[in-house]
Formats: sequence, structure tokens, C-alpha cells
Amino acid sequence: MNTEQIKLYTEVREKRAQLEKKAAELKEIEANIKAEILINLEAQGIESCKEGGYTLSRKHTVRAEVTDHTKLQECMFNLMSAAKAEGRPLQDGVLLQRTVSKSAVIDYLRNNLSLQADDELNILDEKTKSLADSIGIRLVDVIDLSVRKTK
Repeated sequence: MNTEQIKLYTEVREKRAQLEKKAAELKEIEANIKAEILINLEAQGIESCKEGGYTLSRKHTVRAEVTDHTKLQECMFNLMSAAKAEGRPLQDGVLLQRTVSKSAVIDYLRNNLSLQADDELNILDEKTKSLADSIGIRLVDVIDLSVRKTK
């Protein structure tokens, strides 16, 4: 073993730990500031604005979370059985990939709520939430902030 290498290794490891601690502190400060900005945008009832050479906008990202695996499995079994009976690929009934297929879940909800192509799916509507719950899914609207320098 080389003593200099070990010494260098421990110095680098300690420096990295210090930087990670500082990064965690900065990340918390950043999250708090972002939360304040999002609260301000919400309070003003706006989705985006230009301020000080920046464009701020609230980004909505909907994701589907599995809340009840049994319900989801029963739903997929029924969908897969129907697909097989209709001569379609079983994949037509699979709502899972490595994660929940958001588009497949939304298509399923839209179809079962009899929404037209131009109707928007309201994930906060009780019928939507109830139908999603019946298959073991909760749709979550994750709101984030996009900040970019304007010209």
C-alpha cells in the first residue's frame, strides 16, 4: 500500500463530504426559495411571468402512482382478458412497464369517463379520482418552476 495514496484518498473523501454537506444546505435553501416563488405565482393566479430578465413559469407534471397493487393487477387481468378475447395483443391491457404507464392510465380513465378527444381530463374531479382509485392509481400533479434567461 502507498501511504501517500491513502492520505490523498482520505483528503479527497473528506473534501467531497464537506462539499456534499454544503450542496445539501444549498439545495434546501433553493427548495425554500422555489416554494416561495410558486406560492407567489399561485397567489397572483398566474402560470408564468417575466421578471428581471427571467421568465418564470409553473410546470405541471402529472404522474401515476400505484396505491393498491391488487386492484391494479385485477384491472390489468380484466383488460388483458378482454384484449385476448378480442384478438388484440395482451400488451393492450398492460398498464405497467417499469413504472406505471401514465399515457395508458390516462387513456383508460378518459375512455371509461367517456371523454371526447378535445375534453380535458380533470385529475381533481371526484369521478376521475374515484375511477383511478378503483384500479389502484392516484394521479399527482407535480408543480415545479422553470426559470430561463430571456434575451
